[in-house]
Amino acid sequence: DVSPGATAAPVRRDAQAPLFRVWMKREGVRSASLDLATFGTRGRGCTALRDIAPGEVLVSLPRAAAMDLGTLTQVPVPPALASAECWLSLPWFAQLALWVLAEEAKGPASRWAAYIELLPLEGRALDTPYHWPDADLAALRYEPIAEGAAEQRALFRSLHAAVVRSAAGSGLTLDAFACACEAVLSRAFPTAGLAERARGTGDGGGGGGGG
Repeated sequence: DVSPGATAAPVRRDAQAPLFRVWMKREGVRSASLDLATFGTRGRGCTALRDIAPGEVLVSLPRAAAMDLGTLTQVPVPPALASAECWLSLPWFAQLALWVLAEEAKGPASRWAAYIELLPLEGRALDTPYHWPDADLAALRYEPIAEGAAEQRALFRSLHAAVVRSAAGSGLTLDAFACACEAVLSRAFPTAGLAERARGTGDGGGGGGGG
């Protein structure tokens, strides 16, 4: 959050910042004017380390540092999580969500461990309408939000069921899958992925999105 007034909440240095900075340096990500910070109850964001000039580049991220479906040459998730056939059939955000979960399972061995540690995955998810009880949604008295949450729940349930069916004994929970999908949808955008390239089409999706 670099908007005016963002510092109105108490700001403290983010505990994950040092490890993330090490990851950024290793991957060639450059940002001399920003650092991670926690803004009271508003959550994690970026704080300026100095005055920022008009037109200044805030972050420079090499494409190779991103978790980018457009660069894949093979399915990036293990069969125990989802079959290759199932993964290729999923929409881009679900593909990327499963890839994130596969990397999270690797722990420190993952190339993107320091980045994934910052994502709002299961156990540290954001309080979005998807997670609200029906009574809370009804209290808003605004049907589009309730309808949107219901549609999202139905979609995530359907996709999760397909993934679990494809991998016998999969321990993937609906909550873990949904949180990963939400993290991806808030941080990534579609590009032509592995499935589209295999079919010779450019529409539909992969997801670009790492740092």
